[in-house]
Amino acid sequence: MFQYTPLILPLIVSAVVVATVVVYAWRYRTRTAALAFVATMLTLLIWTAGFVLEILSVGLRAKIFWANIQFIGITFLSLAWLMMVLDYTGHTGFKRFLPFLAVIPIITNILIWTNPYHHLFRIHPTLDTTSGPFPILVNDYGAWFRWVYSPSSYLVFFATLILLVRSFVFSTRAYRRQTVILLLATVLPLLTDLLYTVGVTPIPNFNLTPVVFSISGVLVGWAIFRFRFLDLMPIARSKLVDVMRDTVIVLDEKGRLVDLNPAAQTIFGDAFRDLIGQPIAAVWTDRQDLIDILMTDTALQAEISLGIGQDVRFYDLSLSLLYGRRRQIAGRLIMLRDITALKQAEGAVRSTNIQLQGANEQLADSNQALGAFAHTVAHDLKNPLSVLLGYAQLLEEQYAELSSETIDKIVHIIIKNGNKLTRIIDDLLLLASAREEKASLTPLDMRVVVASVLNNLAPMIEEYQAKVTVPDVWPNAIGYAPWIESVWTNYISNALKYGGRPPRVELGASTVSAPTTGTMTRFWVRDNGQGIPSQDRGKLFTSFMRLEQTRAMKGHGLGLSIIKRIVEKLGGQVGVESEGVPGKGSTFYFTLPLKADAAPRASSDDAHAATARMSQKDKK
Repeated sequence: MFQYTPLILPLIVSAVVVATVVVYAWRYRTRTAALAFVATMLTLLIWTAGFVLEILSVGLRAKIFWANIQFIGITFLSLAWLMMVLDYTGHTGFKRFLPFLAVIPIITNILIWTNPYHHLFRIHPTLDTTSGPFPILVNDYGAWFRWVYSPSSYLVFFATLILLVRSFVFSTRAYRRQTVILLLATVLPLLTDLLYTVGVTPIPNFNLTPVVFSISGVLVGWAIFRFRFLDLMPIARSKLVDVMRDTVIVLDEKGRLVDLNPAAQTIFGDAFRDLIGQPIAAVWTDRQDLIDILMTDTALQAEISLGIGQDVRFYDLSLSLLYGRRRQIAGRLIMLRDITALKQAEGAVRSTNIQLQGANEQLADSNQALGAFAHTVAHDLKNPLSVLLGYAQLLEEQYAELSSETIDKIVHIIIKNGNKLTRIIDDLLLLASAREEKASLTPLDMRVVVASVLNNLAPMIEEYQAKVTVPDVWPNAIGYAPWIESVWTNYISNALKYGGRPPRVELGASTVSAPTTGTMTRFWVRDNGQGIPSQDRGKLFTSFMRLEQTRAMKGHGLGLSIIKRIVEKLGGQVGVESEGVPGKGSTFYFTLPLKADAAPRASSDDAHAATARMSQKDKK
């Protein structure tokens, strides 16, 4: 049995409008927020239709039944509305909490339909036939409604309002009008329901919320037609700006920080959110140059650096001005893009170019040196070869006519020039090996190495009537023994050739330290020759260089340059010390990496074997 009242007409119109909006919105169900909007309108349709049927019903049980039907829509309306707003504002990540929020509406509906057994939702439902133009269902609400369902429902709506307000604040002007429509569509029914809950309503016990909600549906429907609400969804500021890798800083007209995106953490640290409200000048107190750039009244782009030392970072700064309604400067938008990797790449390119330029210069020097090398070696090889060929031809043509004494002299000259050729070739082979081979560094027993060198140089030492002294103990070092023998051979033979008359040659070693190389072992050969002027010392280790004062001495000008190359390849250095005073001689040295173990100590016989032998030869 039903009763008619004109008051149901607005509700019927509302139901028709909502149904129409649902049908239209369903066409866009594949678009963002469309399904959530359809769900919202369906819950509103259930509420409105149930309310119409409740009013039309006459009996108490029928009104309770249709009231229960209404709450199916009412309880899920707030969740559907929240889901729609989450989609609209781009906060889709929060949708994973909706199943938990749906627990209360589900329990509420169970309690509604089982209310006669516990009265947790509705208490003493009755028909009020005196307050209005038709009988209305009235009742008190139980504990579940008052303390669980109602507060949770309002909290969900207030959360929806907060999301919309944030969307309005941070969205562009193109989206603000439709956000305002959503705000109105949320606030109007919420305010109406609050007034009904506290008893402020034009018709006693008559809830106008479904009618107002239908108006909200009309507003949203108008937004669909007018602003293409479901076509143009505002991507939330938090989705665009917060996920940007570039740092975004917003200053007000007074230079105070009003917003920072999460990327600012890389610049300001973990507490970057605490900087909101502070003047930018108080944040970068030591960068007045940067403050001047940020507070300029013109848009600009600049390249800046932040940090010091190894922590310095480079940024491409873009400054845009924000204007108020009267075109006055209302703030500044600053974007900082980290270009450190780009700068490092540019630096690497510059470094590579410098290295290439250096390599080209070295190649040019090498080509020049190669020319000098070819000329010098050809000259040095030609002289002894000419002598060899000349005397060999003489022997061939006049052997029968030559005396035995002359023949012996010619043979001696041939052998001497042959040895010179051998030394030149040996030096060239050593140079080639020093350029190409990878030496294996092993601990050196320098006593054995030096003894072998002195033994090989014994004829030369005897020829020059030299005295060579060696230390009792040699410190340890690591190197490549065949190359080190060549170093000692070169140094000692030079000391014999260019030393005093007779030569006095002293060998020694010590431990030295330097900031760049650390602890090294320094080996040296000291002679008693003429000394070397300071202007000539730097030339000694240059390929094919002969000094003016030693030009009369025989040699090919290659030995010391080879020594320098192989010692540096072993991780050491070469050098010479001299006062340039005749009689005080010169000290040639080379360094090698130090071995930490204790140096082996030579026996007295071994330590003095070479010196004793040389001394005996001096006495001859």
